[in-house]
Amino acid sequence: MENEKKKTDSWQIVFSATAVGIIPTMIKQVKDLLPFNINGTLLAAIIGAIGALIGSGIYFMVKNKKLIYKILAYIFLLIILIGGTVVITKFSSDSYVVKKEWNLIKNGKLSFEYPNKFTEINLGENPANIEKMSYFTDKKNDRFSFNFIVDFKEEPPEPEESLSGAIINGLNTIQATDIEWVDSQFYEDAITTKVKYKTVNNERIGFGIIYFKDWHYELGLFLPNTKNYSEDFLNKIINSITVEE
Repeated sequence: MENEKKKTDSWQIVFSATAVGIIPTMIKQVKDLLPFNINGTLLAAIIGAIGALIGSGIYFMVKNKKLIYKILAYIFLLIILIGGTVVITKFSSDSYVVKKEWNLIKNGKLSFEYPNKFTEINLGENPANIEKMSYFTDKKNDRFSFNFIVDFKEEPPEPEESLSGAIINGLNTIQATDIEWVDSQFYEDAITTKVKYKTVNNERIGFGIIYFKDWHYELGLFLPNTKNYSEDFLNKIINSITVEE
């Protein structure tokens, strides 16, 4: 009886450990799918607990069965876990996200489409030369996206200087290197630019736009950090940008 008990317990460990080991690989994809931001440690604990429950649940269904049933149940568990990882990865991929209908982000005259919703963040007291400043972001850390709206009290800096300064400030927070401006475009009331840089030795391409009217400036910044924008993803953002006069 003692040997049988040890054998049964070892199978329980195998089922639970497999589920707990494989399911956390979904964490990054699950975070991308969630419409809100969540702490990575908390999400890992939740997903790990779900994995343990799945593994233990399947084990208890076959714990008193013959060895062949335990092996088949284990194969079934692997199919569920690996299949789930593949499905979640697909639905969080840029190629899938680009095909979905996106949210219209419109906080001022400048508007664009983006898959995530933007939330206004309080930055505290405004600098002396700023009458009003609003700041919106989707709160994601793998790819930073921002929308600034600024009304100045005094003569504002040049739009090109404001756009490049905002991009540099954003890139400094992620310790970007080898910064290079690409395909800058100048219009009567707007400037756009792509920016190429490296984070953790990986090349990234971001995008920025500033709309300006007298002492009123609006900026949209899209700066990948740990995850690149695919070409289709970035082009969909750029092609969706409009200004309401």
